[in-house]
Amino acid sequence: MKKIKGGQRTPARLAAVAGVLAGIAGITGGWVGARLLREPTPVPSSGQRYEDLRARFARRALEVRQLDHDLRAPLGAMALAMELLRTTEDAELRREATDVLARQIERMNSLTQRLHDFSRRFNN
Repeated sequence: MKKIKGGQRTPARLAAVAGVLAGIAGITGGWVGARLLREPTPVPSSGQRYEDLRARFARRALEVRQLDHDLRAPLGAMALAMELLRTTEDAELRREATDVLARQIERMNSLTQRLHDFSRRFNN
């Protein structure tokens, strides 16, 4: 007998392994037989698969449109705040414009995270 990884290859060990495999085959054989007697799971038609894919892409397109809109809104507010900073000397208006920029930058960070999450879901 050859020595193999995990111990000796002996007739007793081979018999034990064969017994375990037979037991597993008996268990899975019963499971397979029961599955064969069940009603088959319906396979979606190619038309149904097409409709499912179409609906999935429609949902994704809607998400992209929402993200596009959500990204444009902070840009408008940021542009307005920048214009105020360039043109006014009023300290209160400059402080408000700076606050607007800070909020919109935070909003943009949140939106870019949503976009990242969306792209990961799109690949799955």
